Amino acid sequence: MRARAILTVALISALALGVTGCDQIKKAIAPAPKINHVTIKAKVAAPGAAIAGALKQKIPDNLPLWPGSGVMKERLTKGSNGDSWSATFNTFDPYNDIVGGTVKGFQDASWQVMQQDVSSPDATITVLTVSDSAAEGVVTITAQPDKSTQIGYVITTASK
Repeated sequence: MRARAILTVALISALALGVTGCDQIKKAIAPAPKINHVTIKAKVAAPGAAIAGALKQKIPDNLPLWPGSGVMKERLTKGSNGDSWSATFNTFDPYNDIVGGTVKGFQDASWQVMQQDVSSPDATITVLTVSDSAAEGVVTITAQPDKSTQIGYVITTASK
């Protein structure tokens, strides 16, 4: 009987402290959780992005390139209706990050983008059809067996 009385008094006391808002006791019993805020900004293709290697040909000023990718090859073909620039870049960034970041980069640079997955059991490939007021083209993103990703551009600009 005595134990029941002590338990009753303890419960009533705890309830009274909780209701009266004794913050010091509440903090001692259940301290506030600590929240660490970490922000990781996703990599996005961007016009003028720093790349490894040099581009020898003039490309559209607003053409998004994948930051940190390396130039493998580049070619410019001049035609009567316009110039066609092609280049291949390589990076070890994750394939899905590159696809999403490249789409976002083109959208941010005011290009129209259509995305199509053309993967097969043997290859993982995404094709982007891109256009803006001065150029149009195709960007091919291909996962490689060595865990790298190749990004191929073929961009045609209208002659002036």
